[in-house]
Amino acid sequence: MSEPATTPRQGPSRSSGIAGVVLAIGGGLVWLLPVFTFVFIAPKFAEIFAKFDIKGGLPPMTQAILAVSSAFARYWYLFAALWAAVIAGLVIASVVARRRWPVSLSVAFGVVSLVLVVVIETLVVIGLFMPLQGLIV
Repeated sequence: MSEPATTPRQGPSRSSGIAGVVLAIGGGLVWLLPVFTFVFIAPKFAEIFAKFDIKGGLPPMTQAILAVSSAFARYWYLFAALWAAVIAGLVIASVVARRRWPVSLSVAFGVVSLVLVVVIETLVVIGLFMPLQGLIV
């Protein structure tokens, strides 16, 4: 009787490793949109809010957005280092790993990044334009 042929479980294929790298980099690049918003756009709104006397002060959501913008301006190097470390870790894990979980992690990172960026950008637009609505009415 011959024994059934068993093969050891192999790691991810080369194409899935490349897909993991692409999704890790794509998921990281998506975060450039909120960074751009907090670094360049939110400070312009802060200048607008400073010029106009908004009755009752700014809403808490707007204050939080301006605080995050200020933190990005002051500590940009920490955010950049964290962003680079996450992307580099996912890329390296997707390329050198012998198991499928790093590729799955890169896929999850890419999808979650896209969803979070859409939610964050929506909240930022609402938060920045909310005080301006009082000026129009």
